[in-house]
Amino acid sequence: MKLSCRSCSSSSSCSSSSSSSSSCHRHLTRHHTRRQFHGRRSVSVRSGASSSSSSRVDDTAIFTLLRASEKGYDLRLIDAHPAVQTTYTNRGDGIEKLAKYFDGVNADGVQFASTQPLFMWHGEEGGKVMRLRVGKRVDGETGSLPPAPEPGSELALTVAGGNAVAVIVVKEQNVTPDVAKVYLSRLREMLAEDGIKTKHADESRFGVCQYGELYTMAERLNELLVEVAL
Repeated sequence: MKLSCRSCSSSSSCSSSSSSSSSCHRHLTRHHTRRQFHGRRSVSVRSGASSSSSSRVDDTAIFTLLRASEKGYDLRLIDAHPAVQTTYTNRGDGIEKLAKYFDGVNADGVQFASTQPLFMWHGEEGGKVMRLRVGKRVDGETGSLPPAPEPGSELALTVAGGNAVAVIVVKEQNVTPDVAKVYLSRLREMLAEDGIKTKHADESRFGVCQYGELYTMAERLNELLVEVAL
């Protein structure tokens, strides 16, 4: 799986004898995850094994690294990108809705390559919103806009990103409310110490960013995100 930032800061943490891609990888995955995910293929949004076909995998990076804090968090810019989203209560149900769109259940019957990460935003639209970037078409055609979701699919197209976030890696595989509370509290403390303001006063607003097989608990990388005002 490709977990590389689009650009690297000039801080000393990036200056090493290793390649620039390895340095970027360390920024985004931190120490306990980089061996686990380095060099892995992107995992399909569809159930089952990861795809070996390059046409079904889109590894385009959507984060630009702004700062890698020695305290253990990153500041990143989420690059603007087209995405399909749905409101959800149950994680599995949300993934199933998104997977159908990627499998061709849309207005044009177009299949799309799998993308990562999976974003789950809490506190948006009065609840929870699950979102995946819409990237390359499996048939290789370019230049067209993503097709509309089918009526009744409970999906919507949007332009996501364009916002700055503070990110902390979660060691646990399952981000329960109690786990999120601990990490978010620490993240906000570090931001306050560094004089960085969060965009929303409401502490119930945050994002969960997941890499890995969507249908299992194995080998999943979880990150928590808080929007910041720069």
